[in-house]
Amino acid sequence: IRDAITVVRDLGAQYLWVDSLCIVQDGNDEKNREMGKMWQVYAGATLTIS
Repeated sequence: IRDAITVVRDLGAQYLWVDSLCIVQDGNDEKNREMGKMWQVYAGATLTIS
């Protein structure tokens, strides 16, 4: 995460999305609902890091 934060700052980007932190991992219903929207996150991404 720290390396990703550094990259985001160096690029001058405003946001960092970490799906394991931004999506509740405990509730299957909520997780499934949010996973269905992930294409929107990736479509608007400046950069993806895996």
